Amino acid sequence: MAPVIHYATFPVSHVGIERFPSLKKAFGQLNKAEGHIESFHGLQVAEEGPNNIYFISIWESSSLHRKFKEISMVNRETDIAKQFEPLNEAVSVAGDQFFHHEFNVVKGTAIPGLESKTTEIVIITPKEGASYDKVREAGLKVRDVLDSNGHSAAFAESVQGDGMFLMIVGWLSSTHHLNTVKEEPYISLAKEFREVGNISFSHANLTKNHDE
Repeated sequence: MAPVIHYATFPVSHVGIERFPSLKKAFGQLNKAEGHIESFHGLQVAEEGPNNIYFISIWESSSLHRKFKEISMVNRETDIAKQFEPLNEAVSVAGDQFFHHEFNVVKGTAIPGLESKTTEIVIITPKEGASYDKVREAGLKVRDVLDSNGHSAAFAESVQGDGMFLMIVGWLSSTHHLNTVKEEPYISLAKEFREVGNISFSHANLTKNHDE
């Protein structure tokens, strides 16, 4: 079974940089969760502001991720949930600015891209009139070219089957990414991809979660 990526983001103003240390202990609990593979958190790069905060975790299955979510964010009386309270409060304040989704990995490995100095996070949906299969095909083509040229990339599709895709790519910096894609074969690939997909991307500096 392919790994599942849980992607969550909201404006950092809803949690506050000063509260990051209090969240580290909670993040460490993820490493003890059944089915957890790796998880990361971090901020959008400063040059892209306003900054968002990102939480990205990788699980053996969607059901095991949801089991942990039930323990940590739904049943508020558990010890784990109490450690996650600052995050729960931030999510509540963020309201409709909180976005989260689950994706099945189709091809590639997300961890190298998440461990890179800068991680490109791409959300893709089909353009009106474009088929799911065409977008999937174009996304996989982009992933393959990036990966074969030394830019670790993973492509994933929505668990919910709603036509949304996620791509994770590792770079040295956002500038490294933007300068690289000014050249072929990336110019042509991007043009083909944008003909069928609505593409939104951002860059983040992520830290792997460790036991506290």
